Amino acid sequence: MQEWLIRTFKGLDAQAYGASLLRGAYNPLSSQMRSGPALRSPWFLAFEATVLELLRGSTTSGKPHSIDLVFDRQDEFFDRAHGLFRDILRTKAAKAERLKMLSFAPKDDLAALQAVDIITYEVNQYFSEQEKAAASGRLPFRRWQLDEVRKYIPVNGSFWDAGSLEALIETTRELNARNAVSS
Repeated sequence: MQEWLIRTFKGLDAQAYGASLLRGAYNPLSSQMRSGPALRSPWFLAFEATVLELLRGSTTSGKPHSIDLVFDRQDEFFDRAHGLFRDILRTKAAKAERLKMLSFAPKDDLAALQAVDIITYEVNQYFSEQEKAAASGRLPFRRWQLDEVRKYIPVNGSFWDAGSLEALIETTRELNARNAVSS
């Protein structure tokens, strides 16, 4: 079944991006990441990173077309995700006007969402294995599913542990201070 879903990427002009974080590192820092509690779920950091990375990746690959985003149905995040999406559209993010639509659909209705679910799962597993390998001193385990997806489309990702989350907080503070001065 996984092989069949992965093959749905064959011939697509697409890119994949996954964001993963250590919840144990994120939770104590979440109040510094977001000013209000509504967006403190780690899901929103991954969502925002994914949207911005898809914009960056499509621009640098020379494919500046419009982007429609479809995510697995997440009723509990629907309203807040649309609010964050509107905030992203109002930022100076590179070519944010290319973002056309955000929608949520049940993954059972779209094979592509089931295939994307494999990518999300595999990126998280990859980073988890990297973390475990580093802690134990052994070589990381390779996952055939991620290797198979990469035959068809590029897959990139971000992993945030305590150090990289703290660096992200500091970078955000610096950007906010710079933007406040230039306004």
